[in-house]
Amino acid sequence: MRWRVLLFLAGAGGVVAGLAAIAYMGGFRLNLTPSEPLGLWRIEALHRPVETGDLVFICPPPTASFEEARRRGYVRRGLCPSGFAPLINQ
Repeated sequence: MRWRVLLFLAGAGGVVAGLAAIAYMGGFRLNLTPSEPLGLWRIEALHRPVETGDLVFICPPPTASFEEARRRGYVRRGLCPSGFAPLINQ
């Protein structure tokens, strides 16, 4: 009986991980910060210049000042190449 529960949990975890990977590749991001409304966001590549009022996701560079910001809790760890979470800016 115990192995069935473990097997179910492993399968459910695999399904959740697979869905998260598909969502990430599809441009979906989960915002858990108070900078913009919490929730699931879809990132679209713009084929035009950025305009006033557009929301943009930016990846902070791996600089000493951003490392200090992460240490102080202002910036979170995330999936950007620098290891930081993307910032949402308008």
